[in-house]
Amino acid sequence: MLFLPLLALPASATVYQCLHKGEISYQDNPCPGATPPLKSPPSKAATRSDTLADIALPQPSIPPGPPRALAAGAEIVLVSGYESETRQVQVDLDRPGKRVLLVLSSYHAIDWLVVPSARTQLSAVLYSKTASDGEASVKAGKAARYPVALPYSYEADNKHFVQILAHLNGWFGRSRVDSFHGDYSLARQVSIRQPDAPNPMLTLQGPAAQNLPSQLEFGL
Repeated sequence: MLFLPLLALPASATVYQCLHKGEISYQDNPCPGATPPLKSPPSKAATRSDTLADIALPQPSIPPGPPRALAAGAEIVLVSGYESETRQVQVDLDRPGKRVLLVLSSYHAIDWLVVPSARTQLSAVLYSKTASDGEASVKAGKAARYPVALPYSYEADNKHFVQILAHLNGWFGRSRVDSFHGDYSLARQVSIRQPDAPNPMLTLQGPAAQNLPSQLEFGL
């Protein structure tokens, strides 16, 4: 007796094609004498932990960074891109009454001009660039500036973004950024006026893992 489940159906329904005494029939139940169908186990969605393991970035590999106190009580704002429309990018920070730690990263060198509003307390600026095409520079008034080694990432769904978060976590014990502005080619002016809405993609943990139900059934 030959039986074949047909799988291209909506939901989890399975129709069995049975051959009995030379006649083909279709039914909801397994063919007579068939063993129960084998259900494939539910697959697990990839998590940010898998990404961390993938990029092999254990905590001990993170080099010493800026003083940990820089992030105390501060919002962490990340601006990152591959390049800029012009060599200079102005970052306007308008977070009245807030303390802000600004993190800037790019592939090509950028001359950053950081302009905090009168009531925004700029804790420090961390800046980084990847390519060997000149030196990046930062003008940020009297705020402390720290050149660091960070990758760039203009998307949160990217292993380089996870690397940035891992470094910030190693340096400051923080597992998320409060605001992220990323673009392949950064505009001449970037304005940060409020934190981003809560988003698991901006955290080191990432979205919660979900079990993905499988609709596949195989009759033997």
